Amino acid sequence: MRISFFLFFFILLQSLPSLGASSQADDAFHRRDYVHAFTLYEQAALDGEASAQFMLGVLYENGWGTDKNPEKALDWYMKAAEQGHPDSLYNLGVMHFYGNGIPKDRNQGIAYYEEALTVQSSKAAEALGRMHLYGENGKKDPQKASFYLWMATEWGNTQSLYLLAHMYLKGIGVKQDEYAGILMLIEAANKGVQKARDDIQRFERDNASTFQNYLKRKYNHTEPPYSWLAK
Repeated sequence: MRISFFLFFFILLQSLPSLGASSQADDAFHRRDYVHAFTLYEQAALDGEASAQFMLGVLYENGWGTDKNPEKALDWYMKAAEQGHPDSLYNLGVMHFYGNGIPKDRNQGIAYYEEALTVQSSKAAEALGRMHLYGENGKKDPQKASFYLWMATEWGNTQSLYLLAHMYLKGIGVKQDEYAGILMLIEAANKGVQKARDDIQRFERDNASTFQNYLKRKYNHTEPPYSWLAK
């Protein structure tokens, strides 16, 4: 027990420099001091920290704080992905699917998206949903789109909730259900999706009626829907 106790603190102390560098790197990144952020992320990335490896990939991919280098971005994303980092797997999917700085390989991109689902990447689920909804891989499949968009929504992706709202309003890939679609649109608006807010305000302008009055009149729904307006 005593040996385990000291071993724990030895490991903790060994990790502190990396953790400190990563935290300082985040601060520098948010201040847009990308050169300093790059140096600190590199230190933590070389120590094996997945989140720092991911951020180093972001800096290389965009040319922030260093020369733009998609191949190095790919390499760091892959290092983080090997540790199951969700956003790294998603970014690998994006780079391959769209050919961002590397040869386009949509099958490889989809494979990375699907691997990202195993670590609950809502971004990857939304990407697959959009792909099937808009036919980005050559064929539209609205039913598969709804499956992936529901998955992304359950993992907290508000953009997917907005897309689902319109699918229910129009009956795309799902049974048309205006009431469910409206409630999803309201929920998306309340969670900060600007397009949802714009849609609601456009409806009210075009129909000279509030969404609340429409819901009450047609569906006997009386809950105030506009929580974002009260903020």
